[in-house]
Amino acid sequence: LLLTLWWQALDAPGEERSVLVHLLDAQGTLITQADGAPARGGWPTSLWRSGDTVLDSRNVALPPDLPVGDYTLAFGIYRWPSLERLPLRNGDVELADAVVRVPITITR
Repeated sequence: LLLTLWWQALDAPGEERSVLVHLLDAQGTLITQADGAPARGGWPTSLWRSGDTVLDSRNVALPPDLPVGDYTLAFGIYRWPSLERLPLRNGDVELADAVVRVPITITR
């Protein structure tokens, strides 16, 4: 599964951050993940400045025996190396587990 995420810095982070991309099953169990530095490490967040837009392409390797069905992709950012997730909000509502959740369907 090829994904391209677009990140925009509203301020200079000043420290390293890492991106999480998790594929979860209907029960919320982690199936696979594609965590790592944005832009495959080519543009570390410590270098981001206010207003920067960073394209972040990721390959999420799906298990060959993954059943067809409904899943959730979860996206977020965490501090590296502490693994502390940064809070995410949708307007005034803080998102659960500090991730954006996108429902997807796997077909063959």
